[in-house]
Amino acid sequence: MRMPGRRSSCTLLTLAGILGLAGCGAAPVVRPIEAVPVVVTESQAPAAGFRIRLEVSNPSDEDVPLDRFEYVFEVAEVGRFEGRWAALRTLPPGGSATIVVPASFALPPDLPGPENDDGTFDWRIDGGVRYQAPGFIGQILFDVGVRRPTEPFSGSGTF
Repeated sequence: MRMPGRRSSCTLLTLAGILGLAGCGAAPVVRPIEAVPVVVTESQAPAAGFRIRLEVSNPSDEDVPLDRFEYVFEVAEVGRFEGRWAALRTLPPGGSATIVVPASFALPPDLPGPENDDGTFDWRIDGGVRYQAPGFIGQILFDVGVRRPTEPFSGSGTF
């Protein structure tokens, strides 16, 4: 005679074990390096574009496939951009890469001068990188949408 609920508790324990195995390995580390203004239009709708360089490293001893970046980029008192950028890159064990993500926004009609006395503008980026946990189980769980971990990052600077 089977006890009710025993099968479901075994299933939950098995699923917990699989998720635990998929969690092994370290998450990628993202460090914002710089933001560079690249385009400023002077048309009726003035806008600015930026390229933000991110250094991404893999402290794990296995490959870590990166999926995408989601981020908010702000230039103090000037504008804000919210976006996503496909990473589509795999970092080897102990490896690192520089990835450039874009941002753009309309400039206010009464654009202020440089925020600081030294003629610079302050910027900030906050976001996360979604990645696939290392290993075969991590790949399966990522592909079926069960586990898609995201590692947060943030940084700031001036230009």
